[in-house]
Amino acid sequence: MAEFALLPEKIQKLATEQIDPRSIVVCAIGGSQLFQPEFVLVTKHKLLVLAEATIGILPYAMVRFELDFNQIIFLSIEQTFWQKLARQSCLKIEILRENYLIDGLRLRDSKKIITLIRNQFVNSSLSKTEI
Repeated sequence: MAEFALLPEKIQKLATEQIDPRSIVVCAIGGSQLFQPEFVLVTKHKLLVLAEATIGILPYAMVRFELDFNQIIFLSIEQTFWQKLARQSCLKIEILRENYLIDGLRLRDSKKIITLIRNQFVNSSLSKTEI
């Protein structure tokens, strides 16, 4: 798990515009750690995924997606053989008309995110979540 204070400055600034940093429950880093990292921030009711990108030589931060937990229909953890060896995973998030994948997350972080979301909706349609 990552700490918000140690994330890149542009990511911290963008996250602060979207959510209150004091409400962050889980902070994780997925994607390619060197080239295209994705910063996953989870509050009690939202999932926010931020990314860094470059245009030419200018780096910038962007919101990849922001979801309220009540938008999520299905969650699952998928792993290739190599991800199993490296204890990494791909978190698959399904909403009404789209699927989102967060690749390269530590398996432990993926399980923690799913558990947190599942606990928010114990008696809702999310009871069909896979782990």
